[in-house]
Amino acid sequence: MTSASITLDDTHWPLLILHFVGSPSLEQCREFFVRRTAYLERDELHVGISDATRMKLPPPEYRQLQSEWVSRHQARLARTFLGTASVIVAPDILLLKSASVYQHAALPYPTINVTTLRAGVAWAADRLAAAGLDEATRRLRRSFDLDGEAPPR
Repeated sequence: MTSASITLDDTHWPLLILHFVGSPSLEQCREFFVRRTAYLERDELHVGISDATRMKLPPPEYRQLQSEWVSRHQARLARTFLGTASVIVAPDILLLKSASVYQHAALPYPTINVTTLRAGVAWAADRLAAAGLDEATRRLRRSFDLDGEAPPR
């Protein structure tokens, strides 16, 4: 059995990939928001991918923590966060995401749901390009072979 975790992968910064595995504990959720805040406090343009392909439903308090976090950081999110692509394959996780978006009548950043990491990376690269981050866009496209014929990752 795989243990639950939330990891943040910044190896392709300004792309931040969040990997959710299993059903994280409330403490893991709290720690996630602390770590996510540290990235936000860099005050740099960035884009995110939330990989929820291996996620199970988090504790009920997660949505409240998320709502409070978005509200607390709304101005900085609007200024520096170019959006998030959520990689979702399970209906219950899609419902959770929909409820979270609905809870914030207008998130301060764009979101999209996709079914593959490759689609999420392509969307993220487009967001970086639209923000004028050309070098970061080229690095991301090259790293994930978005301009070639590589199979989805």
